[in-house]
Amino acid sequence: MFGRDPKTQPKFAQGRKELLEKELNGLPKHSQEKVALLFNKFDASIKAAKQRAAAREQMPFEKLLVDMKFK
Repeated sequence: MFGRDPKTQPKFAQGRKELLEKELNGLPKHSQEKVALLFNKFDASIKAAKQRAAAREQMPFEKLLVDMKFK
């Protein structure tokens, strides 16, 4: 879980995706390629986080508490 707002995680993952190329610039090309292979699930993570956020918007309060590990 990242933060209290269910919409935070998709935004965070999107931001990380957008910054990756910039952050890899200082590395040698062969290292950039290897690191990029490790971080290749951004789209799947963003999709899953959006689906979870949408599901949480529909949950009754008690179920939401359990889902977000408050109870």
